[in-house]
Amino acid sequence: MYYLADAEVDQQKLYQGDIFEAIPCPYLQQVSPLIFREDGEELAPAFEDDLPDAWQRDELILVRARKFKVILLSQTCDIHEEGKPDLYLAPEEKYDYQFILFAPLIPLVQLDEYPRLRRHKSDLRKQNIAGAFWLPEYTQKGIEESVVYFHLVGAMLKRRDHRFRSFEPKNRLASLGSPYREALASRFAIMISRVALPSDFTFLNNQPAAAAG
Repeated sequence: MYYLADAEVDQQKLYQGDIFEAIPCPYLQQVSPLIFREDGEELAPAFEDDLPDAWQRDELILVRARKFKVILLSQTCDIHEEGKPDLYLAPEEKYDYQFILFAPLIPLVQLDEYPRLRRHKSDLRKQNIAGAFWLPEYTQKGIEESVVYFHLVGAMLKRRDHRFRSFEPKNRLASLGSPYREALASRFAIMISRVALPSDFTFLNNQPAAAAG
């Protein structure tokens, strides 16, 4: 059984392998110099070269996102940080691990944007595709047959007032059981650490032909 029964999970905590309702999974489409600053109740755009204090703090920028169910990738010990037992950090305290990593669950019926995965569904189900981890359907929890897509990893900043509410526990759909949770972590580590040797392949600068005037 890939998924734990509800009674096996502490509903007040977060764990590696927890699956949550859909949230935006952001990504940069390009490196933009545009920064948004609060101007009353509005957001005013400005170019970073025009801001003498640009990037001296966290900045608000424009990103794109795709909305998917997500699974937590960070190790449970990094999420919990048991060396800091207080759930409400004092103003001077800092987390050792400020972010919780997550990855999207892409349903197998929605792989049009992912041709390599779409072509190899059989290998996906056998866990034979690098950069992905297959998950079976869990109808009772609303989880479709999906693939964890490691190439779109996101990060959630831990809440200082309660780390276990960084992801709302009531929106947790399911949690992976052992050994599948460990297999997920292993697949993620293998994807990051695999070695691809360079080749003599030549790319073609195939500019599209100009439209006939």
